[in-house]
Amino acid sequence: MDARGRKDGFNLVYHLNDLGLPAIYSSLHTNAKTLRERRQTVQRVVAALADSVKFVEDNPEKAKASVAKILRVQDEDVLQSSYDAYAKKHVNRRLVVPLNAVADSVDVAREAGTKITKKANEIVDNSFAENLEKSGYLKEVWGGKLPL
Repeated sequence: MDARGRKDGFNLVYHLNDLGLPAIYSSLHTNAKTLRERRQTVQRVVAALADSVKFVEDNPEKAKASVAKILRVQDEDVLQSSYDAYAKKHVNRRLVVPLNAVADSVDVAREAGTKITKKANEIVDNSFAENLEKSGYLKEVWGGKLPL
């Protein structure tokens, strides 16, 4: 969005991430039954996500071509800006959902009148991402060192 805005004569004032607002960049969602009954499948999906994050980081031209095709965007500045934001700056290479961001988001929703009875640690299951780290899978994917 910032590249497109600049082309339209706007100036970048701030990045939303710089404001300290509670936000979760990305996460996978499923239901409790799948988590309970199909743990191995969920683990494989999370591992595949780790592989895809590494692939996108190592293959920016292929990643941008994919985004261009799916979103029908051909503007190279927009594609590069999107790649820089989502594949470099904001991506969580360890795939762990930050519980503090979830807790803050829940608090904001409650303040807005949404009835939420669960706590952040009851909403998020980071065990699959943690298993990738414990097993050494992330080190293997990232060439021997754990990503930041």
